[in-house]
Amino acid sequence: MATTHTFHPSLIVALRQDLGWSQQVFASFFKVSFRTVQNWELGTATPNDFQVAAMHQLRYRLDQARQQKQQEQFKSSLQEKLPAILFGIGVGALLHFLYTESEESTPPKKTTRRKR
Repeated sequence: MATTHTFHPSLIVALRQDLGWSQQVFASFFKVSFRTVQNWELGTATPNDFQVAAMHQLRYRLDQARQQKQQEQFKSSLQEKLPAILFGIGVGALLHFLYTESEESTPPKKTTRRKR
């Protein structure tokens, strides 16, 4: 059975507002219509799992940047790359950007290889 993840409507509104984006910009970012974002925010529709994952990662990265007092830097970095993300594959490109940027800001984890 597939697991469906959710993102409460009030959290969608808060995320969008914290990013300083209009509903139209948020819609463009997620490759959906303006009306879809309105429905998400009203709770009459829900984002798909990829969109929810992107929202969770956006929230995480925004909170992380806020703690490091780099919120504006993160938002402007995201804004600079927005056209490329929108031109690319949408949510997949967004997730790639968010996880790549996250990995660059944290030290790599040490891994050990098992011998066969």
